[in-house]
Amino acid sequence: FGLLDGAAIPFWKVTSSIAIIASFAFFFFSSNLDKSLANQWNISEKFISEYTRLFLLLLFLGLMLIISPSEDSEFIGKSRFLTFLANELVAIISLLIAIYIIWFLFKWLNIRKHKKTSMFMKVIGIGLIYLFAIEIAIHISPSLSRIDSMSTFFYMILGFIVLAISKKNAWIAQLPRGRKTLIFWLSLPATIISFMLSVYSASDGYAYGQLMSAYLPGGHHVFSASLLFLAFYSLRIFWAVLVAFPTSSIVERKSSEVSTLAYLNRFISESASKDISHLLNTVTQLALHASGGSGVWIEVYDDSSKIKFGSALNVAPEAIEEFHQDQKFGLAFTMITAPLLVESVPKAEEFAQLKAFIANANALIAIPLYQGKHRFGTLVVLNSEEYAFEYDDISVLAAFGDNVNIALENSRLLKDSIEKERYLNELMIAKRMQQELLPHNLPQLKNFTISAFTLPAEEVGGDYYDVAEFKDGYPCVLIGDVSGKGMSAAFYMAQLKGAVQAIVKQTTSPKDLLSKVNGILYGLIDRQSYVTMLCVKIEDEAGRLTLARAGHPPAFLKLSSEAKSLTPSGLGIGLAENSIFDKFIEEVSVELNSGDACLLITDGISELRNPQGAELGMEKLRVATGLHSGDSDLLIANITKMAESHSAGSAAHDDMTAVAIVYSENKFIKESGKNG
Repeated sequence: FGLLDGAAIPFWKVTSSIAIIASFAFFFFSSNLDKSLANQWNISEKFISEYTRLFLLLLFLGLMLIISPSEDSEFIGKSRFLTFLANELVAIISLLIAIYIIWFLFKWLNIRKHKKTSMFMKVIGIGLIYLFAIEIAIHISPSLSRIDSMSTFFYMILGFIVLAISKKNAWIAQLPRGRKTLIFWLSLPATIISFMLSVYSASDGYAYGQLMSAYLPGGHHVFSASLLFLAFYSLRIFWAVLVAFPTSSIVERKSSEVSTLAYLNRFISESASKDISHLLNTVTQLALHASGGSGVWIEVYDDSSKIKFGSALNVAPEAIEEFHQDQKFGLAFTMITAPLLVESVPKAEEFAQLKAFIANANALIAIPLYQGKHRFGTLVVLNSEEYAFEYDDISVLAAFGDNVNIALENSRLLKDSIEKERYLNELMIAKRMQQELLPHNLPQLKNFTISAFTLPAEEVGGDYYDVAEFKDGYPCVLIGDVSGKGMSAAFYMAQLKGAVQAIVKQTTSPKDLLSKVNGILYGLIDRQSYVTMLCVKIEDEAGRLTLARAGHPPAFLKLSSEAKSLTPSGLGIGLAENSIFDKFIEEVSVELNSGDACLLITDGISELRNPQGAELGMEKLRVATGLHSGDSDLLIANITKMAESHSAGSAAHDDMTAVAIVYSENKFIKESGKNG
């Protein structure tokens, strides 16, 4: 520097300082453009961390100003290099600390901004520009130094504006007491130190003011103003902490209750698959933490009214069991129907005996636990001090009881869901098995076509149809209906199928077949169930049919141009023993001409209802059979179309099955229709 002329030194200082300070300012303020910090859950911890760092910088600045040697000290006088270190370096570091203070205030005032923050920020910006302008003007023309007397006034105005901006401090009240204490011991000395440094730096005797202005015109005022702003901001923080201290214990307790309930709610949402002992252990731990009690237990009641130990903390299970064995007081908690606060156990007659078993039971809260409407148990929280519990604790612990109810209900619903899933799987297996019992392809018969359609009301049903062969080699068409529907009907249908297959080769007529089936099933099916059945024997290729009926709906016939129903007498299978059954059963024969048809149905089709509740009825089926012309597939298609049109989307309340037999003289029929 000794080789430079007088004009070069200030130029070098200003340009190099602007480069350094601008770099630091860009680094600090560009990070403040990230708005994601305002959405972070730990924003208060971030503030405390940065405020602590700023406080340490203040201490460093104060220490640096104290220990830096003065211009006339013997130490400095020995070296111009040490003079540079002690004066020039202190000045530039002071400016950088001022930039950091401004960045800190700008950042946190914006994060916790209110409606007027932006306006106040603009006023502060204008004030700083004014102070810059004053110092630059004095730097250019020292004769203007008289206008600098207004700076102190501006300092105070801007400081009070900072005080007004930083009013949004409700977040401090929500901090734990330990964090409040830390901010208190940061903000109090920060207020004092920053205010003292601001006053000292603004005074005429401040040695580094001219150096700062030499580095950066206006830098002296920026340094003093930043310290004053920090003093007012720290004062506001200090006052907010001071006001919040009396409510610290309440806030911490409420915060603990909220966090505990939040955790319990998360646990409940995940607890459906956990066993009940794990649930009870968790509830006792959280209840003890939320209430600040000294002990807790949960007792459980079973269907035999016995009291069982569920879970406990800081209470001996043996003491609880001994208390319940007391003849006079042992059932005291089972009688509670609503949350109960006992402020003083020794003074409560019905619970005073508890002290003899549990020494620290001086106050208690008892919460009845329910599973649905069933009384499940009781949550009991103890305190070692009388009158230690608040009435607010009842509502918190009652919420625990509600959550236990929800958890148990979730567990029950999960078990029901698993059981339902298992049932549906078994039902699908039963459905596939039942489909295997019904013929997939009906046989080819000379001069006859046979088609069928079936639709269960549920996954499985009790309707049955088949084509079998008698002992004499002639085929027979069978249709049956087990009373009821669902799994029980499907089970009896399988028994019916087995009985038919077992005896059909031993008989030669429909009447004989139905009699033997009744002999097998009577006594096997319960008295509330029965089977209706209709058997049609195809006597020969000339169109002769023989029918027998066991309580089943009639057969509908098209005989030339005539449509009729045929209803031979007969009892339902399983209603009476054969000595009675055989007296009522009748066998009739009919002759079909080419193009004639026989339609067999179950009552699920005739009783099919439309949205208005009207049944399809037998007459419409008889007429539809009489109007038929074509093969059996077409007749089945017409019947299903009629049923769909009549129901208009209404669900069937019973299984529906239809079998069509159509005679075509001297015609060999291709493979007949398949099961619908």
